[in-house]
Amino acid sequence: MTKYQLSKSQSEDVFFNCLCDNDIHIHSLQWIFSKKSYESSKQKLMEMYKGNTPCYEDVVMQMLKDGGKLGIYDLECEEVFYVTLADIHERMNNAPIDQLMNVLNEEYDVEDTDVIIQTLFFGDVIYC
Repeated sequence: MTKYQLSKSQSEDVFFNCLCDNDIHIHSLQWIFSKKSYESSKQKLMEMYKGNTPCYEDVVMQMLKDGGKLGIYDLECEEVFYVTLADIHERMNNAPIDQLMNVLNEEYDVEDTDVIIQTLFFGDVIYC
C-alpha cells in the first residue's frame, strides 16, 4: 500500500475540505465542541477580518489552531471521539491514498471526505 506524507499545511487543507463537504449525519454522528472555544475563535477571526462574519468551517479550523479540540458524537453508542490539530497532522497520513489524492486534486466527493473523517476520528472506516 502506497503511503503519502502530507505537510501540516496540506493536512489542514484536506481537513478543511472535509469539514466543508461531509455528511456525517447519515451515520448518526454530529460535531461537538466547546461553545466557549468556538465563540473565542470566531471573535478572533472577526477582529482579524474587520468585523466580517467567518464561515463555520473557518471558525472550527481557527479553534483547532488555538489549541481546541473537535469531537464527533456517535448518537447510537453515545461516545465522543476527539481530535486536535496535532492529531490531524499525525493521523491524516493514515487515510487511504486514493481519498487523500482526490481531495488534494479537488476531484473529491462526500464519500472521500467521509472516509478521511472516519480515519481521523476512529482510526478506521467503520461506517460504509
